[in-house]
Amino acid sequence: KMEAELKLALPSRAAMDRVLTSLRATDHGVMQTSTFFDTPAATLRSAGFAVRIRREQELASGGHVAWVITAKGPKQCAPELADSMTIRPEEDIRVSPEAAASILSGERSVLSVLMQSAMVTRMLQVQGPEPLQARERFENTRVRVPYTLRTSVGELVVQLEFDETRYKHGYATETHWECECELPPARVASLAAPAQAALQEMLASICGCECPAAAGGKLKRYRKFLKKTATLD
Repeated sequence: KMEAELKLALPSRAAMDRVLTSLRATDHGVMQTSTFFDTPAATLRSAGFAVRIRREQELASGGHVAWVITAKGPKQCAPELADSMTIRPEEDIRVSPEAAASILSGERSVLSVLMQSAMVTRMLQVQGPEPLQARERFENTRVRVPYTLRTSVGELVVQLEFDETRYKHGYATETHWECECELPPARVASLAAPAQAALQEMLASICGCECPAAAGGKLKRYRKFLKKTATLD
């Protein structure tokens, strides 16, 4: 399937809390721990691919835990789209805790669990003989809120995802806040700009400040964080 996702940055936790309160969010949220895999030479990354296993634990009473493997293909470039949009092929599958443990321990390849689609086959070719290893890991808390965007081309029912992502390396830490929104891939060319404008207007009316496009995905920002902190070691 294709994923078409709009991502806007929020300035602070307080701003995110104001938005959640204004939208009357009832979701308790989930804690997500994402572990990304690649070869020692980062061959998947070099070809534009990414694969992760994510642990999701509900923060409500009971704390149900799920494990999800997601593979993503190269991003598609579309100059006519909003600057906050990311479009790329994506495949995912839920796995058992036992399967997750075998992947995290290195006993089993994360790609072996996915259905052998054309994208996964290409990823295996790119991987080559080198084993996949856990390379990056970070946590984020996500709260989901159903919402109706009132855009210039009509109303659009979406699910907003508010994330607080925490990066750590040694004693260094960094926290990012953002609002994500998936759009129908078949309509993204016509919806991207109006949806971004409507979402930014709504967020600004509550936060009292502009909410620009997020500076890349979480993994890209984490790598920038690691480079920055490496200069401090």
